[in-house]
Amino acid sequence: MLSSYQFAGNTPIWAIDLDGLEPKLKTSYENASVSALTVYEAKRLIYDQKWLTTRLFKLAFSHYLPKKFIDHFAYGNGNMYRLSSKEMADFHPFHIGIQGNLSIDKIKFNKFLESIENGETKSLPENYTIANGSHVAGTLGGYTVRLKGDITKNEDGSWSFKGQMQFYDEWDFDTNERPTGDYKRSDVGNKETEIAKEYLKGNSFKIESDWVNVSQNSSDKGLDWFSGKSEESVQNRKNNLINFGNKIKKKE
Repeated sequence: MLSSYQFAGNTPIWAIDLDGLEPKLKTSYENASVSALTVYEAKRLIYDQKWLTTRLFKLAFSHYLPKKFIDHFAYGNGNMYRLSSKEMADFHPFHIGIQGNLSIDKIKFNKFLESIENGETKSLPENYTIANGSHVAGTLGGYTVRLKGDITKNEDGSWSFKGQMQFYDEWDFDTNERPTGDYKRSDVGNKETEIAKEYLKGNSFKIESDWVNVSQNSSDKGLDWFSGKSEESVQNRKNNLINFGNKIKKKE
């Protein structure tokens, strides 16, 4: 990749060239000369190992979203990942209403609803959230749904909500017990997460979607945005990730 007319990789000040091939860094310490890896060799060694490990982890998944998240973990430098509306639907979220699916969220909603008089409209408290989960392995698992908007309570006690919704999560390899039991990782998921935490190098990052418009009446099963969207489960490829981790441990 280097021209035969160059010397020391075009870096003659801080590198030497003994054989016309690639540059060699040279450092001295207490009058002892030490030949080091070239910058090109060092970068390639680091990049190739990371590229190979990242590619192997991506092979454990058939869905495109976990592959994108793995790449972003490895090469995104911890920057925010912005979910598109299509991606929000493509990780097959559980269909939920503003009440949520967990008892803690239902209690919170009912308490807020009781604070509204018949015929009154009231805005949701600031930073109002409920928990939700994904049916596609390797995407968000348990994540947070942020909500903002107004609830109107009718004279007969029925209600309607109109506002906006945003998905939020932090993509990392935290294997601590999740407080939202219904959405915590399975035993297999925890094992895969431990392997990824040990071997996949990168930076955790936050995931946010755009705010999308949503509405719901008390007679509806859930927020209208979820209507018609898939809840099909998409699992990993036969625990390839666990097999990969076990093979590495045997070699060690």
